[in-house]
Amino acid sequence: ISSDSPNIGISSLNANRRGEGSWTIFADVSKTSPELGGTLQFYKDGKLTATEMLLPSNEKNEKIIFSSDGNNQSLIEIKLIADGFDALDSDNTASIVLPLMRPLCVYVSSSMPSVKSCMDGISGLKINTEQSSGMFYDLMITDKENDLKISDFGTLLTTGIVPADIKNIIKIQNKQGNIIDWDFDDPLLRHVELSELVIMENPSIIENLPQNQNLQTYRYETVAHGEQGPTIIKKSQVGRLSYHILFHVEKSTLPYRIAFPILITNLVGISMNQSGLSDVKATETGILPDIKISPVTVCSV
Repeated sequence: ISSDSPNIGISSLNANRRGEGSWTIFADVSKTSPELGGTLQFYKDGKLTATEMLLPSNEKNEKIIFSSDGNNQSLIEIKLIADGFDALDSDNTASIVLPLMRPLCVYVSSSMPSVKSCMDGISGLKINTEQSSGMFYDLMITDKENDLKISDFGTLLTTGIVPADIKNIIKIQNKQGNIIDWDFDDPLLRHVELSELVIMENPSIIENLPQNQNLQTYRYETVAHGEQGPTIIKKSQVGRLSYHILFHVEKSTLPYRIAFPILITNLVGISMNQSGLSDVKATETGILPDIKISPVTVCSV
């Protein structure tokens, strides 16, 4: 394939959840020359359901949008039929499996009414305030250590609990404090303003610890800092994500601020992504980069 050979192909395919009952599907088409065109065919479970013409234009990249209901798990295939010669056929097909669209299964401890009140206004949730032994929850929010022994989770938020593996590193002091710095880019704290937040439980690092006794050793990241130590931490593991607000939110001014419902909404979005209920991506195909080879060379693609 020479560097000036015409090529048009599907460079990416992904789907985003739209409301409670449908998916929006985005197909990106790239081409080496704006004059190239073709037809994009949309198949759902093997049946052709829509077509889109790709006319020659001044753009080398086009985004085509389709939609699909989420009533059942379905296989989505996008096929590109080029007008004229296309140097590479392998990027003319892309597929993605859309899961059954279901509510996010959430457990909220009955001792946290402020959290439950925030979540009542968010659609697409199935909220439980009583635990079932052996149950798996997409999202668990609790201030009770015993809850963590009863059920499993995909995403977790605890408040007022120091995780068992770092109890020898962090202590909680019953005195007033403030949050002085936080990670604006962390998904949990996006658009969350924590300045002048008052907390009545002040986490701090225990003094004179061995050098290897720190949060990084146990794979925790600090998301927010107080005056004497971390106030919000997180830990990523295979198949699960945990956030820990080390002070109890009910012993702070957080539930009375606009930041609180924003934080809870962010948490739901994180759990949706973690559970594969919000975004689904296919493996990118893309146009192959130019590769220079010597004449009369055998190549396999």
